Amino acid sequence: MKGKKKYLVILGIVIIVAIVIAATFKSKSQDQDSSKASIYVDVASVEKADLSSTITTKGTVVAKASAKVYSEVVGIVADVFVEEGDVVTAGQAIVAMDTERLDQRIRDAKLQWEIAQINYENATNYSSLDASVKSAKTAYENASNDYEDSKVMFANGALSQKDLDSSKQKFDLAYNAYMEAINTKSNKSSNSKVLKLTAEKAKNEYDDLLLQKEKASIKTPMAGTVSKVDIKKYDMTVEGTPIAIIETVDDLEVLAHIGEYDINKIKVGMPAKITGYGVGDEQYEGKVTFVGSSAEVTQAGQSTEKSVLVKVEFDEKTEFKPNFTADLEIEYAKADEATVVPYETLLNIDKDIFVIKLVDGKAHKVKVELGVQGDLSVEIKSEEIKEGDQLILSPSMDIEEGMAVNLLGEGK
Repeated sequence: MKGKKKYLVILGIVIIVAIVIAATFKSKSQDQDSSKASIYVDVASVEKADLSSTITTKGTVVAKASAKVYSEVVGIVADVFVEEGDVVTAGQAIVAMDTERLDQRIRDAKLQWEIAQINYENATNYSSLDASVKSAKTAYENASNDYEDSKVMFANGALSQKDLDSSKQKFDLAYNAYMEAINTKSNKSSNSKVLKLTAEKAKNEYDDLLLQKEKASIKTPMAGTVSKVDIKKYDMTVEGTPIAIIETVDDLEVLAHIGEYDINKIKVGMPAKITGYGVGDEQYEGKVTFVGSSAEVTQAGQSTEKSVLVKVEFDEKTEFKPNFTADLEIEYAKADEATVVPYETLLNIDKDIFVIKLVDGKAHKVKVELGVQGDLSVEIKSEEIKEGDQLILSPSMDIEEGMAVNLLGEGK
């Protein structure tokens, strides 16, 4: 009897254990089913905001207009009239060259020109020659008439051979004298041409020296500010080496290079924000005024980079100085009161983009189109998405339509 009783006790214990184990498996199964039916997520709210797309790059500030001043005369500097920072006008003399030797050459050249001019004027005085030619011509014509009359008289027997020969001799002498007078005038005329060229050459040499004297006063080609003076008194000028630089320091622009992958976004007229270490916390507004038509190739280590020159001008006077480095933020797209969400809410499926919206605690996939893209957020376009909607952050591909969703921090 005792053995049977003991058996029943053991059987009861086994049944109880089986029931507990079954209940445990059922509980786990229910937990697993529950986990499959819902997930825990974090969300972000859809907002309305102004959004812009920008490209940031660095550039160099330069004067919009600048000129290097050269000396066209090689010589010693007599005086320098400006210093760096001076404001100058177009045509203002900034350097004077020593012209002592040049002045002596000018005086000598002027004298040579005056002498040559006098020689030429004397050579072209034909009054006496004209009188000689006229007198010889008259004598020749008279002798010719007398000779013709003598020939007639000789033919009629009224004149001897000796008288005819004498008339012929006078005719020949008159002719030769007339030709000699003409030749003399002609020779003097030819000589005057040489003297004329000599006088012109002397005048050209004199003018060239005067031009050198004018160039000895070195003037600015434009109005602006002297940003550099690279010469001093008693220095010798060197051909091809600038002695000063003039710049429009109050009229600046920024030169930057945009890579080939972004340059198609940049257009003339786009607004830009300009900052830089050289101006502290100041921020200036500007706009794109030039986009290059061809790319420049630069070496970057073992590879090459292609970029296009872009110019941005300031809208106002700034504290920037030429050759300062500037940070540019060029705005190439903008949307006012856009529907804006964080990038983390986007889900890429094949070539389409979705967001997952919470609707009554359940997931609802919505296909969207992207608009203006900012640094941290992006504009989305869809009639189903409104301001204040909650979208799942970092959505998983495993989230199915209609799946129950729990917010992190709730129900745990």
